[in-house]
Amino acid sequence: AWAMVVPKSVAAAYAEAEKSAATRRAYRSDFNLFCAWCESKRAPALPASPATVAAFLAAQANGGTKASTINRRLAAIRYAHKSAGHESPNTSEAVKATLRGIRRVIGTAPLRKKPATADRIRVMAEATDRSIKGVRDRAILLLGFAGAFRRSEDYHAYFSFFVEAPVFGCSRRHDERSKYFAGVEIFLLHSGTNDFLGK
Repeated sequence: AWAMVVPKSVAAAYAEAEKSAATRRAYRSDFNLFCAWCESKRAPALPASPATVAAFLAAQANGGTKASTINRRLAAIRYAHKSAGHESPNTSEAVKATLRGIRRVIGTAPLRKKPATADRIRVMAEATDRSIKGVRDRAILLLGFAGAFRRSEDYHAYFSFFVEAPVFGCSRRHDERSKYFAGVEIFLLHSGTNDFLGK
């Protein structure tokens, strides 16, 4: 039988690439905090028991930590256990019930922003000046609105423009959070947004 041998260092590099650098930093910080808490309670952190994780979550909630941060720290604990070959304590009903109780008591509803409607976008675009930066800002603003891009996609975008009726082309570079494609070309139909961009 034939088998391909992949060096462990190569496999580890691909496994590490599963998460972005920012996510790995956040998980490392969160798990270090969990380890410090466990040490103060003289409880093992890896592997941790469901009771230990549940108590940690409750302590975090009582200390004023936001529900979103608690969710991330729980994800960090799970990731550390899986990476070390241990079963995650997060699957325990004790942990799940504690998390449900925390969400019920302190809430999880995000602070929603008002949508950027066409009228608001036009006002923002008209507020830009005629400098190079102003033209750039207006282009990013209007293209982002026309293509329904997320803010992060606007920030990380490379645009190449061409006028070829009836479409208006835009190429977007690789999004760090989208690991499985190198980029995408987006074609926008001619509209009032495009005409306003050309002013």
